[in-house]
Order: sequence, then structure tokens, then C-alpha cells
Amino acid sequence: MPAQRDHNTLRAYEQEVSARSVATPQDGAVFFSGSTKSGEDNRLRAEDFVKGQPAGKSMLIDQTPCGVYLTHQELYQPQINQPTRYPGERSPLTTDDADKVWDHASERFAKEASGHAVCFVDGARSDRSFRGKEFPALLANEKITDVNGISRSELQKDPKTAFGRVEEKARELPPLGRASEQSKETPRGEIGSTKERSGSPRNNLPSRVLSREAAGQPAPSKERERGRAYER
Repeated sequence: MPAQRDHNTLRAYEQEVSARSVATPQDGAVFFSGSTKSGEDNRLRAEDFVKGQPAGKSMLIDQTPCGVYLTHQELYQPQINQPTRYPGERSPLTTDDADKVWDHASERFAKEASGHAVCFVDGARSDRSFRGKEFPALLANEKITDVNGISRSELQKDPKTAFGRVEEKARELPPLGRASEQSKETPRGEIGSTKERSGSPRNNLPSRVLSREAAGQPAPSKERERGRAYER
């Protein structure tokens, strides 16, 4: 069955994004982008991490009211220039316009986050949403204390190296399938915290990452087969 879409213009969807909540709990915003060198999808790793946390503690943008709404609108499926069996099935937006809608939501998500931000971004591309929208918004957001365990004020000192430092810390986040295990061993509040259990400053976050090109796999396409279909 074709998706039931509420609007047929970019402006209308941007207004929907502005009106819908992207709020997350304190220390609860989780971000993702791209794939690691070993081919692990950072989206799946982020989803696994959230599942390993106490219920309601952490959220992806897709789990906010705004993200749920946009996912159900299926703005990428099928794309405007693809053949379709049903006249009403084709998205009313071009891929570029659908990207703009999600970019608007992503930027709001980062602007409204607070406390610790956990980012699965090893291998994130410079032309995608996290590095173009979310990360700059996180650095400018005074409610953010740290990103992957590095204080926001420290990252602001050298914006040119800031993403590289966050990406390096992302390699220490749990690989796919490990987050649930780790949550059983780690007291509530430790993951994403800037302190170790002993109370000393935390320089490392929870095991390792890598991007498909280095593994000899083709780069992920810009569009996916899910409701949210573009590569972040």
C-alpha cells in the first residue's frame, strides 16, 4: 500500500518539522552517521546502544515524535523519478528536498540536546547531515557538556580538529552486539559519562570502530530502503 502523505511541498514539511518535538532526556541524545571501515553500519550500532540503556534513557532522532512522523511519511520511497505501480505511491518531494527536511530535523535535534552526547560517527562523511548540521549545532549548544566524553569547551578551542577527536573516541564505543552486554556490567549513568567509575576524568568511552571503502565494499548509497532513506 502507498504511504499516506500529509503534504506535497517542501515548505509544508519544514513547518511540520518546526512544530514537532525532537526533545530527548538529559544525557540521552544519540547520533549516528556512515559506516565503519569494517563495514558496520553506525545506525545499527546506535540502535543497539540505545536498546542496551534503561528504557527512556537514550534516543535517536528517529525515536522522537518528529522523527517518527517523518519516517511514516516515507519521503524517499519511491523517489520522484522512479517507476511505481501506484499513482499515489511516489514521494511528493525530490531526494534533495527530502534531505532538506531531514537536515532541518537533525539540526533541531542537536540544538535541543543536553548533557552528554554519544555519537557513532567513525567513518562519517563530510557531506552528510551529522558533520554538516548536527555537529556544528552540538558545538554551539550551551546545554551540551561533552561529545563522546570530550568537553564541548575543549572541542571549541580548535574547530578544525574537533570532529577528528570525536571520531577517534567513536572507535571506542561498543561494536554491534556489545552494547546490551556492556549495559549489564556498567552501572546506570556510566556510559556517556565524563568520569570513570573511580571518579577520575574519563578519557575513553566504551570498544572499536572503522568505513566500507577500506574494507573493499562499495560506499553505501545515498538512499536506503527504510522510511528514512538517506545516508547520514
